[in-house]
Amino acid sequence: MNIASDIVDINVTNEQVFALVNDCTHLENQIPGVQDWKADAKQCSFSVSGVGHIEMSIKEEIPYSKVVYSITSAMFPQSVELLFLIEGQDNISKLSIVTEINLPFMISQMVKKPLQKFVNTLASQIKAAAENRY
Repeated sequence: MNIASDIVDINVTNEQVFALVNDCTHLENQIPGVQDWKADAKQCSFSVSGVGHIEMSIKEEIPYSKVVYSITSAMFPQSVELLFLIEGQDNISKLSIVTEINLPFMISQMVKKPLQKFVNTLASQIKAAAENRY
């Protein structure tokens, strides 16, 4: 199952958006409901009420256009990917966040709306952080 955020226009360069999403230490205030945050530049771990402990690490980076995180949690039987896709020109970037997760049909129907809300909220938070220089 793939879930994509709404595409948000951010009034900064692709390089600035990439710098924000490519460093885990910048994400703490962007991820809703975070507790017990620990991070370095390439990985982080935290807890979210109702979800449990989550670990994220950068799996792939393409400068100024894409960052892929691998996410592990006891809630998900397999790792989940969270993709930050950046494009745009001059001082206007377009950000889309996509999650790729393989779940049984019934479970996917239960988590689809909360995941959609999560990626949309995360995209909005990143927009605000980037425009306010984190």
